[in-house]
Parts: sequence; C-alpha cells; structure tokens
Amino acid sequence: MTSIPSKLEIRPLSEGDFNAWVRTRQRGFGVHSSANTEELNRHIVEIDRAIAAFDGSEIVGTTAAMSFELTIPGVRRPWLWSTGSQCSQPTGGEASFGR
Repeated sequence: MTSIPSKLEIRPLSEGDFNAWVRTRQRGFGVHSSANTEELNRHIVEIDRAIAAFDGSEIVGTTAAMSFELTIPGVRRPWLWSTGSQCSQPTGGEASFGR
C-alpha cells in the first residue's frame, strides 16, 4: 500500500528541475515532451518567475509568468506578461499544501 502524502511543497523552480517541470507541464496539457520542447521552453519560460509543486521529489504542479512584447501598428511596443502553464498531476490521494 502506498502512503498518501501529507504535504505538497511549493517552491520556486530551480535550473536543475527545469526539464522535469517542462515534462509535467506538457503532460498536463496532453502534449508529449522532447528535448526540442525542453529547449524551446528555455526561450519562453522565465525560470525565476516559475513555481513548482512537489510531491516528494516529483513535480506534480506547475505555474509561471511569461513576458511578451506586443506589436501594435503605429504604437510603441509595450511589454506584457501572462501567467500560464498551470497544471497539476494526481498525487495518489488528497493532500494539503504546505507553507
């Protein structure tokens, strides 16, 4: 019998967890991940603005804020940001979020 985690840890994304974070996010959106996908995400996702939820050492939730430059004809290009990449994975049972 597997135990149900009592807490999920939510913390900022680290460089070492980036590829696992991308794979979790891709799975949450029903998309297969590859080395190309992970490399593409390095150009889009700002690691210092991303968060991961961990069940032990496994990433089970993701979110991030991403900056984009908006082009409007005849107007200075304003910077926009968007939150995105929110997804979660099953953890084997109910859990309460730590912190």
